Amino acid sequence: MKTTRLIIAFLLLGFITQAQQKPKTKEKEKAPTQSEIDAMLKEAQMELNKMSLEDKKMLDSMGIKMPGMRSLPKFTDQQYQDAMNEGEFTIPKKDLARISSVRLKPMSSSELTFYVKSTATKVEQRMDAKKRAAGKEAYTAVKAKYKEPGAVSTAASVYWMMGVLQPAIYLMGRACQDDPNNPDHLNNYAAFLTMARAEDAALPILIKLNKDYPKNSTIHNNLGHAWLGLGDVDRAEKYLDSAIALFPNHSQANFTKALIAKSRGNNTRAITLLKKSIARAYSADKQSELKLLGYTLTGKDVPWNMPLPQDALGLSKFSWPSYPKNMDENKRLESEWGDFVEMCNKRKAELAAHRGKADSNFNDTYSKNLQALAKGESVRASMLSKKASIQLDYIMSNTEGSLMNILKREEEALQDAVKNITELEEIRDQELQMVHKKFELLMGEGKPNPFKDYCAALTSVRNNFLSSANSLLESRYKSYLRALERVMNERAYYIQYTLPDDAVEGWKLNEKAKWLGYISSAHPVRFEPDDGVCKLVPPQKNAVVKLAEFEDLHCPNVVELSVPPIISWRMACGKSHYEGGAGPINFSLDYHDWKEEIIRGSIEIGASESIGVSSGPLKAELEGKLAGFIEFDKEGITDVGIIAGVEAKAGVEIKTGSEEIESVGGEMISVGVTSRIGWNSGGSVTVFNN
Repeated sequence: MKTTRLIIAFLLLGFITQAQQKPKTKEKEKAPTQSEIDAMLKEAQMELNKMSLEDKKMLDSMGIKMPGMRSLPKFTDQQYQDAMNEGEFTIPKKDLARISSVRLKPMSSSELTFYVKSTATKVEQRMDAKKRAAGKEAYTAVKAKYKEPGAVSTAASVYWMMGVLQPAIYLMGRACQDDPNNPDHLNNYAAFLTMARAEDAALPILIKLNKDYPKNSTIHNNLGHAWLGLGDVDRAEKYLDSAIALFPNHSQANFTKALIAKSRGNNTRAITLLKKSIARAYSADKQSELKLLGYTLTGKDVPWNMPLPQDALGLSKFSWPSYPKNMDENKRLESEWGDFVEMCNKRKAELAAHRGKADSNFNDTYSKNLQALAKGESVRASMLSKKASIQLDYIMSNTEGSLMNILKREEEALQDAVKNITELEEIRDQELQMVHKKFELLMGEGKPNPFKDYCAALTSVRNNFLSSANSLLESRYKSYLRALERVMNERAYYIQYTLPDDAVEGWKLNEKAKWLGYISSAHPVRFEPDDGVCKLVPPQKNAVVKLAEFEDLHCPNVVELSVPPIISWRMACGKSHYEGGAGPINFSLDYHDWKEEIIRGSIEIGASESIGVSSGPLKAELEGKLAGFIEFDKEGITDVGIIAGVEAKAGVEIKTGSEEIESVGGEMISVGVTSRIGWNSGGSVTVFNN
């Protein structure tokens, strides 16, 4: 029902915007009534009727079918208002019945083991029969392949990340029963239950964990969200505050505290908390909340939590001929520069030929995506595209300290240098005139004709000019190119996350051609003409001009959670890929039949070999030992971080030796059956039928 209401809200907002164009007010917006909707739909239908036959045929050829307003379903005024209110945070009302049922006294270990087993049985009974069967088959498949209990837990985490929630809870419950003393499994099961609105079932587990492992930010965050789900705000804030005290930038605790602050009208506090949350992990939800509060997010607020390649396009490998500093070098280097420019132009022509094909591929993909969207089908985009766009905006902004701002200053310094060259040229011309004037009376028939001294004087003037002018230009242009190189490389890296693969291919070909132009024809090198009077030293044979090869733009950082062949998830360049699927779940065919609503949460990733369980469930404050984290909200995965602590590298298999990673200096987190995962719950959704 929620999805239907959201679709209705989207349609209504579109009609309202086009038909009425009413200004926004600060008052809480009321949803239109059914009668008002009918009037707007009638007006919209009249507009559609005015569309020409030619336009209708064009849309039809693109696969866009014109809607019939009469075919839209009827909903009550309350349903429309629910749609308008969807997504607004409201503090839950106190559920006194469920609160009173929670056992506050910590259980013994044996009691907890029995409790988890009985809870899992009750949870399984509430599951949809098909999804429960899928969980059982997945569990059987994992156990047949792996002896480690961590395999079941990792598989559960991947399922949950994908939105296949009921099989995920089934698997995590089984992981707890297989390894009842594992704090990660117990915490993660409680987090799943909390996010599935079974907070009262999760709390006894978390209370026991908190007794055994005090001062653990993961436990405190999950306790906070469990109590909040039951409407006990006082208890919730106590634990959320504690989680933040233990880890100041805790993603979920800060986010929820910000929503609570906003609901109380404390917008300044809400902005501060949201910025702290984003400092750990980005999500579009957080950005939207900040925008509503009047704060615009910039790249300074959003750290990129993966290693950046130093030279994504391989620009630093390119070299060019030297700048002539005297007349002996002048003729030779002028010829070398000519050969170099010709070589660059030839390479640019080759790139242009490939660009035509890349553009054609992109246009085909774009057309297919447009038709898919018109048919209501989804088009997969990079999960990190929004975050990467923020980084791109910051790079290209003129904000103090941004890469483009640094490049602009270098460009201004280069322009100043070129102006100085004009002054040097004037000085050169004056000195040449003085030499001509000094020697003109000594030249001619019957005169001394000191050509050697005359040429030496001319050459000295030209040498001084070449040395001064080209030393200045070479230094300034080199500095400018280094700044430009950084802009182009970082922009290329982030572009991978914001454009379709076909578009990236064409874009990088264009960038390579631009770079060739910058290092060849755009070079402000100065040469002096041969006046034909003085015989200069014959130029040496030109050096062979060789161009370096560009680096192919790679995705150097990869994160994967894998329990092959049952289920594997892999992310590179923000684009994810799933494989496997036990039992009736076939992710290549019917994934959408299994996917339920995803809510916000985050996981920490570590290694069992390097991080002991003495401090309890994996927690964010262990940054020096963690390998990374994953953040998600209702839109899916919104952020991935590779922390790559020294101790985690051995146990979590951060593979710097694989061919695809090593060649570009990236890193890969491969989370398998022996790795540790710590879930931090965020919001909650209804997973089970009552």
